[in-house]
Amino acid sequence: MTKRLVAVALAGLVLAGCERNEAPAVECDAAESVEWRGDLYLAHSTTSAALEAGSPVEGVQRVLCGNARRPQAARRVRGIAPAVALYPEIGVDTMYVNEGFPTELPDHPLHNFLYGSPERPRRRDGGRTCRLDGVVTPIAFGIAIEVHSQEIDVVFDARTRVRGFRRAGLPYFREGDRVRVHGRRCREDRVLARRIEPQP
Repeated sequence: MTKRLVAVALAGLVLAGCERNEAPAVECDAAESVEWRGDLYLAHSTTSAALEAGSPVEGVQRVLCGNARRPQAARRVRGIAPAVALYPEIGVDTMYVNEGFPTELPDHPLHNFLYGSPERPRRRDGGRTCRLDGVVTPIAFGIAIEVHSQEIDVVFDARTRVRGFRRAGLPYFREGDRVRVHGRRCREDRVLARRIEPQP
């Protein structure tokens, strides 16, 4: 996980983030992100009674400001692989979701809990079409691609389709993946992905 990724995650894009600085870790204890097996998980609210906590998961670390870590008690979300999501403990209204799995895609096991419908989110896709080849750079809640030394945010919605890039049977992106993005509403710093596939 890159230092840049940790900095973005702790810069307010999570539920209770804080600025990355050199303050003592105890002052940044509210940072809502954890790390497990090298992957970053970001906090999402959930009030669904259908989601239950399962067995304990060992080795989870809470991410603190200053890029520090400390052990975090965590459990499985029953019926969902721990590679995808974790509960911090029993009896809370927050879960940690692996940021490498786009939750906007309908086949994500938490999609309906987070968006309420397999048709959502549905973003307006006016504008010219484009095709971009780039290298994945993870950011909090999504991915970006580097194209000719320029970073472009890749936006997903429920209609985005992904070929390849699977983990635990789901679309998954990691830093360094070489992708081809077919998109719309293309701008210098953003593209709404309609199809993502490996570069030929």
